[in-house]
Amino acid sequence: MYKNPTSPQSPSQSIETLCAALLYMMSYYSHSKDPQLASEIARHLSWLKDAARLQGYKGLDETAGRLLALHWKNGESVH
Repeated sequence: MYKNPTSPQSPSQSIETLCAALLYMMSYYSHSKDPQLASEIARHLSWLKDAARLQGYKGLDETAGRLLALHWKNGESVH
């Protein structure tokens, strides 16, 4: 489950930070194919899904869930 960071960020800032980190990691992964990075992407997608659900962002929750199910199973890229 997503845990709020210890820094004084609002929930929407936390979601924004997770999205920014994911975009960066996913863009880097397209070149590196590093399995450890794939695992971190899956972990961050899971955190994003939980945070979005807790804040009532249904679309973001569902999108993160679909990405996990279709592209990042078991912390590895499916493609």
